[in-house]
Amino acid sequence: MDRQGAVPAAAPAIIDTDPGIDDAVALALAARAPEIALVAVTTTYGNAPLPVTTRNARYVLALAGRRDIPVIPGSAAPLTRAFDGNPVRHGPEGLGHAIPPMPVAPEDVADPGALLLTLATLPPARRVILITLGPLTNLAHALRADPVAVRARVAVHVAVMGTFTRTGDAALPDFNVDADPDAVELVLASGLPTRLVPLDISSQVRIPERDIRRSRGSPDPLERMLGEALAYPGGADRAVHDAVAVAGALAPDVLDFVPRRLKIGEPGGRAHGALTGDPGGYRVEVATAVRVRAVRRLLGRVLAQPA
Repeated sequence: MDRQGAVPAAAPAIIDTDPGIDDAVALALAARAPEIALVAVTTTYGNAPLPVTTRNARYVLALAGRRDIPVIPGSAAPLTRAFDGNPVRHGPEGLGHAIPPMPVAPEDVADPGALLLTLATLPPARRVILITLGPLTNLAHALRADPVAVRARVAVHVAVMGTFTRTGDAALPDFNVDADPDAVELVLASGLPTRLVPLDISSQVRIPERDIRRSRGSPDPLERMLGEALAYPGGADRAVHDAVAVAGALAPDVLDFVPRRLKIGEPGGRAHGALTGDPGGYRVEVATAVRVRAVRRLLGRVLAQPA
């Protein structure tokens, strides 16, 4: 990587995800991208239960013509706490109005060690971009089991999480942190080179309703499915948070990052489930600006663009 975080052409990547509408857009973009080689997808609970998110990931990859990419189910629940689910924003099947014809595979069993096992299958000298789009439980399990191996195999970790105020001095809770703050704490404390794409940045990239309608009428089955997903619940302009993180891996100049130190808000406090600035906190890099037009051009590979 260069000083701006550039990655070489066809850099190997693993996506850890909980599809999820914007996860589906991100996964589709990565599957069709020549800039990275998507070597595997691990799944987690989050926008739907684990069997559903695993099925959804396979469905997106099948429509993208990438059945060759393995999808490995990971964690079904947070490290230490109960999880109530997040069905409202993404619909009962996790993909909005898109209903996958693929059944949920009964043989898919949760394996919290899925990410570590996936990293272990790579050649010893091969380091990957790890992009996490949901709760960090799978990565936390991997770091608990073998932090040396994880650090040896992961060149950079890109995570979608955090929602910062304009001053950058405080934060609000977001789903990926609040789902498993124990996992977030473990990952940030690990020293893994982590880059955060916070929601106040990613929310600037929105798919207009007119483009969603055009995608729903596309002859491309993948684009048509994404249009159906993005139309949920009412077809209004939709932010594609997770796709911004993938776009940043494809074209690193679309995001600007600055170093920051962050901590996780104390349970029960006003900042519970949030990342906040703290001079003694964990060092990460945080995206502070996004080039919206550049990201939209990349999204044109899988979604309709303005006429």
